[in-house]
Amino acid sequence: MKKKPAKKRTSKTASAPPPQPTLAEKISQKELSNALARLNAGKHLTTREAKLIDEFKAKQTAQAEDKSGKPKPEFPQDDTVQNAKAAADRIGCSLNEVKLARSMDCDAFGTANRISISRLSAFLQSPEFREAAAREPEQDEAKAWDARLKRAKALQAEHRLKVEEGKAWDAERARVLFGAGDAAMADTLRRMLESELPPLVEGKSAGQILKVTQKFCDSLIGELKSSRVRAMAQIAEDYDAEHPEE
Repeated sequence: MKKKPAKKRTSKTASAPPPQPTLAEKISQKELSNALARLNAGKHLTTREAKLIDEFKAKQTAQAEDKSGKPKPEFPQDDTVQNAKAAADRIGCSLNEVKLARSMDCDAFGTANRISISRLSAFLQSPEFREAAAREPEQDEAKAWDARLKRAKALQAEHRLKVEEGKAWDAERARVLFGAGDAAMADTLRRMLESELPPLVEGKSAGQILKVTQKFCDSLIGELKSSRVRAMAQIAEDYDAEHPEE
């Protein structure tokens, strides 16, 4: 009988142990752990702690993007900038346009926050981007209108409260009251000049007329004020009766 050839033994190579974190990494992890604990407790964070948490969030976001199956492209060094503002300055577009391109998953945005100028420029000229950019002003205007409307309602409620507290005027009520006071003074002035003054100066000398008119003016001023107060008080009652408080 022929002997079967002996099987060759394969030597198993031991896998390398995972790299151990350095002392600096251990310290950074400990600081991050403390910062997260303070954040969860609602305590005020130092600048260092806030920076650590921001870096941690950015790292998590980058890892999530890597797991999504869409690795970020690498670009030539001379074609890239580090942030959106620099990209806007290089291309000559607005910062909002760069942000809009990012939100549309433009392939100009690569690793380490680098932005490809050539790819971004091409994307900004695409029909897809132009159509989206054309809709932006309408959306911004709608948002601005909603904000103005909410502010107007808030100011209206605040003014109504001040009117009720006597700290402000109701513009329409004030217009009606002052209008009634002006009309009452005009009627009083016309009546006194046409009916009451002529008999007082009739047949008088110039000196006597001067004295009479001086005394008459004092009486006239008092009567004008009184007529205005009476008219405004009456109109106020009628106005408030027709416009009860909500």
